[in-house]
Amino acid sequence: MTGNPPKRNITSRAVKCPDCGGSIKIEAAGRTVSLGCRFCGGILDVTGEDAVLIESYQRLMTGRPEPIVPLGSKWKFEGIEWKFVGFVQKSDQTGIYSWREYILVHPMHGQSWLVEFNNHWIHLKRLRSMPNAYGDGFRGPDKRHYRTFQRGQAKVLYVVGEFPWRVRYGDQTETLDAVAPPFILSMERDASEISWTAGKYIDPETVKAGFGKLLKGIRSVLGIHPAQPNPHTKRASAQLTVSALASAAMAVLALQAGALESRELRLSQQFEFESGRETPVEILSEPFEITRKAFVFSHIHADLDNSWLEAEVELLPVRNPAESTSPEADATDERDPIEYTQGLEYYHGVDGGESWTEGSQKDSGQLGGVPPGWWRAKINLLGKSDRLFIARRMPDYRYIDGKLVDLNAEKPQPTGPEMRGSFRLVQASFLSSQFIYFLGLLWFWPLLTYIRKSNFEKRRWEEAS
Repeated sequence: MTGNPPKRNITSRAVKCPDCGGSIKIEAAGRTVSLGCRFCGGILDVTGEDAVLIESYQRLMTGRPEPIVPLGSKWKFEGIEWKFVGFVQKSDQTGIYSWREYILVHPMHGQSWLVEFNNHWIHLKRLRSMPNAYGDGFRGPDKRHYRTFQRGQAKVLYVVGEFPWRVRYGDQTETLDAVAPPFILSMERDASEISWTAGKYIDPETVKAGFGKLLKGIRSVLGIHPAQPNPHTKRASAQLTVSALASAAMAVLALQAGALESRELRLSQQFEFESGRETPVEILSEPFEITRKAFVFSHIHADLDNSWLEAEVELLPVRNPAESTSPEADATDERDPIEYTQGLEYYHGVDGGESWTEGSQKDSGQLGGVPPGWWRAKINLLGKSDRLFIARRMPDYRYIDGKLVDLNAEKPQPTGPEMRGSFRLVQASFLSSQFIYFLGLLWFWPLLTYIRKSNFEKRRWEEAS
């Protein structure tokens, strides 16, 4: 896609190929500069009255690429009927990737390109001015931000039909593609000029419909095209809107019913902890009952002061205390223990005359679907406090009569715990549990769609350079 077509009227005329003698009709004689002979593959200069051979096609005539419709076919798109007059196959510098360009002309709308790669299609038109570089790409004439997708080289492999620029086999140009799906900017540059086009991705079925009965079928796409719209974007937006509105409505109804405020205390355990211990403090609670399968909220609080605390909690299934309290009976319970960890840390101080804090003295967590029945909580506490070095008696050495004496030696060592706190388990009400379950169901599909949308974009940009 290089070269600016001369401004001439579109007329038709016939020329004779000087290489093979075949008679070729030129559909856009007023615009055509080069012509690829459909009989022998030779490239002709048709700017004069007689065609002049520029280059012969050196490869075997068998197996050469063919366009999906005959030259001269008409393609209708967005109310405009284009005429297909030229076909070129190109590849990148490695020869691994190749694509096909269909040259289209219209008496009023000039020239455009229909480009196919891996059965994906884009329709391009020439830009009158260069886009402006912006961030990691360009700002197009439509004010969209196009992100640079790849830079490379394009090489002409085969041509047939009419071209409004001079073309030869092996011609190479520098290329760049930038995308804002489904829109795309494309640049080609050689030693003499630079050409920019802009367009958008077209569904293969739309391409097929545009050619009508001339095209019986079209192949399925392979991979992801740089400008291909993400099929999950509209679905994700719609699902997000529905889930947000439904969640808001459910929250209003639940608040009116008091469903979110009704919770039932099942365990309240106080503890005292002296930091700096070599081993954790182990606490075993009294049995408590979860009356139904529900969400359980775990709350822990401690009067931390420049310190941290970690609680390793294990909920152990036990039998109803009214029926049996023996460990042997508890061991036959079929429920599995539930293990989790909660941590606290709280620090504060003054830096540069300004006070600061970090962390919190309390934490809350949620356990989903705890089975009903009787339980015990085994809590292992481990922590550290900077107050350890303040609360302990510190020595005060002085020289008296030439001897080093600790003036605090007779003072008693402070005793008592350095941390106090509480551990509580609260069972959600029936309505509150159902509210959380319904919320999970409401947001499951939007989350799944978002993951699919993200994976699609990840696969797209894995091909970028």
